[in-house]
Amino acid sequence: MVNTSLVTVGARQSQLSIKQTNEVLNLLKVKFPGCDFQYKPIKTKGDIYKNDLMVSLGRGMFVNEIQSELSKGHIDIAVHSAKDLTIDIPEDLIIAAYTERLDARDVFISSCSNKNIEDLPLGSIIGTSSPRRKIQLESNYSNIEIHPIRGNVETRIQKITTEEYDGVILAAAGLIRLGLEHLISEYIAIEICIPDVGQGALAIQCRKDDIRILNMLKSINHQQTNELLRSERAFVNYIGGGCVTPIAAYASIKNENINIYAMGTDSGINKIFRTNVKGYRGNPEEIGYEAANNLLKSGAFRFI
Repeated sequence: MVNTSLVTVGARQSQLSIKQTNEVLNLLKVKFPGCDFQYKPIKTKGDIYKNDLMVSLGRGMFVNEIQSELSKGHIDIAVHSAKDLTIDIPEDLIIAAYTERLDARDVFISSCSNKNIEDLPLGSIIGTSSPRRKIQLESNYSNIEIHPIRGNVETRIQKITTEEYDGVILAAAGLIRLGLEHLISEYIAIEICIPDVGQGALAIQCRKDDIRILNMLKSINHQQTNELLRSERAFVNYIGGGCVTPIAAYASIKNENINIYAMGTDSGINKIFRTNVKGYRGNPEEIGYEAANNLLKSGAFRFI
């Protein structure tokens, strides 16, 4: 006999992904105590090719295999780090909910006594494989060199003690979820390093035609985070989801307004363009579109 109350949730199999999946499952179990939820770990391209540079693997390296399993009906729900999710998603799928966003900032973990990036000696080596982080940090700090680093959160932290790194840049939210925030040496201001689109939040997908699951997920959707990420994702969508130069957007809400900081570069990744747009939160996509248009008019993404 088929168990109609069984709901299969698919996600990556890293420790952080397990924490994130449990975060979603705990919300669902409160709302639907009669359902039987099971977790299905899925290995993605980004997990398989751990030593390849992230740029070479493509934006969907942590989500494509999970979305495929969802489309095929092998899982009912997919849980992603929202920053990993591409703008173009399969037509049969929908982002049904976002969880409440945690601290979206990037942070610095130091391997030495210098706790702030600006206090590091000239030539200090900082690990990150993110072009977005690289160009923003290098434009603000002349004393550091950015070297690529791969691996899950725990692996990258370990590398700063076993390899030639003076520190590493990570997302605050991942460390918070793993209970490792005590390792943070410095929180990097949004104005210095604008976070990745969606950073700090979880995006939850299901099939569009699965009305039962869709309604379940809508019940745990965090409305404010939903509005913020709609604005940020609209920014990327306006530019073009396949943009190959570093981009970033971070939206926040104050009173009834959304304020979005956004960043882009020229085609040679030599110059940074920034903008800051504020607008009524009832039209979050329009604010993202305006931010993207400002950057395009200023010269960002030219000749792409």
